[in-house]
Amino acid sequence: MLETARDIFKDYYYICFITFALAILLFIIFIFYERLRFINGVNFVVSFLIVELQIISLFALVARVYLADLLFFFGICALLMVIFLIIGAVLPRKIDLTLDVAILFILGFVFLIVAVFLLMVKFVIPKTSTYAYLFAEIFISIMILLFVMYHAQTINGSRFAEMRLNDALLGSLILFHDFLIIYWLTFYWQFTFNTFNNLIGHSKGSDDATTESSQDETAEDSEDTTSESPVEDTPPAGPQPAEPSPADAQPADPQPEDPPLADPPPQNQNQ
Repeated sequence: MLETARDIFKDYYYICFITFALAILLFIIFIFYERLRFINGVNFVVSFLIVELQIISLFALVARVYLADLLFFFGICALLMVIFLIIGAVLPRKIDLTLDVAILFILGFVFLIVAVFLLMVKFVIPKTSTYAYLFAEIFISIMILLFVMYHAQTINGSRFAEMRLNDALLGSLILFHDFLIIYWLTFYWQFTFNTFNNLIGHSKGSDDATTESSQDETAEDSEDTTSESPVEDTPPAGPQPAEPSPADAQPADPQPEDPPLADPPPQNQNQ
């Protein structure tokens, strides 16, 4: 069943494009149409639709990678989100990112410039593709994680700028999209290198090579032992025939010789 779903999203990947466009459209409406966020029931339905549509959109990428890589990078991104959320929430009041939001946006803009340049280098100069994408991902991830800390402070409150209590759904959707941005960037490694599966395969291959080498050494030792040990003639199992004694041995009867042929009679010379 899992392989069937994988094949469906590989063949009909454009479905994920449609769901992504719908999710972004609903998210924009949810942000700017303030009255929608305060209608009980409707706000939960819209938030649920946004999340589910984004998850379906992710299937276009998920269908092309392995489950082990998917869960491995998911855990890393989730751990980064938790760490920076805690850091942003426990920062002292003197480090108020909501007060100095202009500096935060300037840093984000600079990181975006560097990331876009490195991505262009990746596509134009194939030799630098891996390193260029790595640094581009690092700069984009740092920019997003800074905004994660900013959003953590606005949600936690007691800062210069803070969210209202009835905007909890908006805050959760913003953090969800922050996570998606970081997670989307890891699919390059999952699809190109199969990172986690290669590590498992490499360890299995080294174990198999070690086992084969030990088997070869054992076989060589057994061959050496066999060649060094003298080979003794072992009599065959079962009763052996008795050798005849000299008394019992009798000479064989001599075969009679052929008698000599008689000379032909002399022919008469008178005839």
